[in-house]
Amino acid sequence: MNRFVLLMLTVLSTITLSCSRDGNTIYCLDPEEPVPSTAPLVTVIYNADALGDRSYNDIIYRGVEHVARENGLRTAQLSPQDYEEGLSYLKTMFDRVSANAMDSVRQLYIICAAGYDDYIRANNHLFENNPYADLLYLETSDSLVGKGSTLHLPYYGAMYEMGALLPVLDRELLFIAANPVDVTVSKSVEGFASGFNSDYYDVDYNRYYQTVWNNYDTVIDVADKNLRIMYLGSESGDGFNVPDSTLLRITGYMMGGMDSPTAIPVCGGSGYQLCYLIDILNAGRYAGIDHDVLSPNSPISCVKHIDRALELCIRQWLSPQGLPKHQSLGLADGYTEVIRHFYNDRDREIADFFITDSIMNVIRQDAIKQEKEHGY
Repeated sequence: MNRFVLLMLTVLSTITLSCSRDGNTIYCLDPEEPVPSTAPLVTVIYNADALGDRSYNDIIYRGVEHVARENGLRTAQLSPQDYEEGLSYLKTMFDRVSANAMDSVRQLYIICAAGYDDYIRANNHLFENNPYADLLYLETSDSLVGKGSTLHLPYYGAMYEMGALLPVLDRELLFIAANPVDVTVSKSVEGFASGFNSDYYDVDYNRYYQTVWNNYDTVIDVADKNLRIMYLGSESGDGFNVPDSTLLRITGYMMGGMDSPTAIPVCGGSGYQLCYLIDILNAGRYAGIDHDVLSPNSPISCVKHIDRALELCIRQWLSPQGLPKHQSLGLADGYTEVIRHFYNDRDREIADFFITDSIMNVIRQDAIKQEKEHGY
């Protein structure tokens, strides 16, 4: 992926005065400009090497740019090469916020990097002295103490719904998670497993063939459904960008037997690359994660509308009321959803046969209820 300019820290030292963005490069405006821009500035900091994942982080990028264009805002989007560089970005910006309390240009700092949680919570007090600077911390259910807002799009309900729906099509499932530490990942695993272990319908393919195809001679033994969980890393931030060799081993495993599992890859950029390999190698099937996937190998997607959520937050920030202290926008609010997209008649017929509209409604309502019971 493209890198940001090497002199990023120099840029950051003046970003609160007059900076803009062009493509993947952040630069200062013309120093000869007689009147520097006073348009509000939105700065986004990502996890290390996060932009370019063709998924969650890229959706954030597009959402911020869209609302910025509509409202005449300036943007700076920073994707550090490693943890240390990202921490340097944060320290520089937090120090500048505190030092420039009299700068009347409005600034919103959006942090979508859970790996810096300790630093953020220990230093968000630096925003207290600056009435023109605000902080929005993404994907945490724990509010910040002191100045700063938080936004969380829980996946528990949508993952529960997908876990309940997917076994009607595929009895062998492989949940590929980035790591067991990051809360957004661990709650996705928990929600999916809970939905998977539910019992809304009885998959009897003999009944399906006898009813739909009038074939009374067919006898099919339906194996018990099976869910395996694989973690690509062990620490927070691990597993989102693993080597291609690791992904090739996973696709080889998926192609290795008669009961090829359907993959559920909740692992950021690693998941995108894995799905790409599955498509080109025809290695099996997978669920789309974070965005709606258009592929004959993907019968279902679990979508997180983080772009729409950020557009809402930025508009709130621009309003006289400002940002709420904390917002949780999930399945009941329409910011997460499950989309089924069948590319063959058999999948569509089987899904419609076993999951009637009434059953579908029960699953959806239970998913919303489960999400609320887990504190979202």
